[in-house]
Amino acid sequence: MFKAALGEPPAGQPGWRVSLVVEQGQDALRKAVTAWNDAAASDKRAGG
Repeated sequence: MFKAALGEPPAGQPGWRVSLVVEQGQDALRKAVTAWNDAAASDKRAGG
């Protein structure tokens, strides 16, 4: 879900994790929170 909201993780990282999102700043954190909130409110399965 992070990848869909934020794109590829920073260079050298195998994937997104919360600490990496926080390091990217408030805009990235806001995008991640929005993606999770949208997924939680949806009746569709993420990635399905």
